Amino acid sequence: AILGNTRMRVRIMYTGALSSCGFTAYGEVEDYTVTVKGLCQASGGGWEYISGVEIGTINNTGTDASGYTDYAAMSTTIGVGQSLPITITNGQPYSGDQCGIWVDWNHNDEFTDPGEEITVIGSPGLGPYTALNTPPTGASLGSTRIRIRIAYVGALEACGHYTYGEVEDYRLNVM
Repeated sequence: AILGNTRMRVRIMYTGALSSCGFTAYGEVEDYTVTVKGLCQASGGGWEYISGVEIGTINNTGTDASGYTDYAAMSTTIGVGQSLPITITNGQPYSGDQCGIWVDWNHNDEFTDPGEEITVIGSPGLGPYTALNTPPTGASLGSTRIRIRIAYVGALEACGHYTYGEVEDYRLNVM
């Protein structure tokens, strides 16, 4: 789907061939604006990659250094106010590598809201990187994304492409 505003048409008819346009004596047509949103795109490449992620019940050492991998099928549960330690292992450590972690606490498919970037200890550096993940009191309950990124860059962002780095997405079930 193309992101942004698009039109949705709903039509009901008593008789005749149903189509999006045209006249009918018995029926109604309504148009609505629907905003299509999606998680921002992120990718990487080159030598820096994530070789291990540990968060709660997630223990993923089978990463494939593909630039971006959606591991959303892997999830762990966390309660509001509870803390989960996170450990990220760098597969090709370089002293200038950075690690970033973001959680979409309000489920708006963005990682730019206050409190969604998690403080990472050991970044920049060789790793392993550690963090303490604690949902804020206003966190939306249910399933949400957690994004992890390693890259060799000056300023690390949750979205976009970096030539040297990798991104992995997982799921947190906030209770």
